[in-house]
Amino acid sequence: MPIDRSKYTAKFAEEGMENISLVETLLFELKEGFSVQDDLVTIMRSLHTLKGSARMLEYKEIEAISHSLETVFAALREERIFLNDKAIRLVLSSLDEIKKGINRVRAGESEGLESTVYLKELASLAANEEYRLPEKNNDKNAESETASPPPVGQSAA
Repeated sequence: MPIDRSKYTAKFAEEGMENISLVETLLFELKEGFSVQDDLVTIMRSLHTLKGSARMLEYKEIEAISHSLETVFAALREERIFLNDKAIRLVLSSLDEIKKGINRVRAGESEGLESTVYLKELASLAANEEYRLPEKNNDKNAESETASPPPVGQSAA
C-alpha cells in the first residue's frame, strides 16, 4: 500500500532544507580544516537522514543524489579523495539540485531533477576520477578545472 505523501511533504521539505543548510555550513568548515572528523560525521548523518526520508516518501531522485553525496563524503572521510574548490562547487550544485526538488514537491509537483548528470559526476568524484561540473547558467569555465588539492587538513606547499 503506497504511503500518502501529502501528510508528510511539508515536514520532509522543512527538515530537508535544514539538513542541506547544515551540510552547506559544515562544508565550508571542512574546507578551512576545522574539526574535520566531527563535521564529516554530522554531514553524513544529515545526508543519510535526507536520503532515508526521501526513500520513505518515494522521492527517488532526491534519494539518489543524497546517496551519491553520502558516498562522496565517505570517500573524503577515508581520504580516498580530497576537497578542492571544484569538488565543493559540485557538492553545492548537487545540494542546489536537491533543494530544487524539495521546492517542487512542496509545491505539489514531481521532483523533475537532472539526477542522471549529478549521479555520474558525483560517482566520478567519489572514485577519484575526472569529473565535470554540470552546466548551469551557461557556466562553461567551471568544467576546465582539474587541480588536485592537498589532503583535507593540510595546506598547499
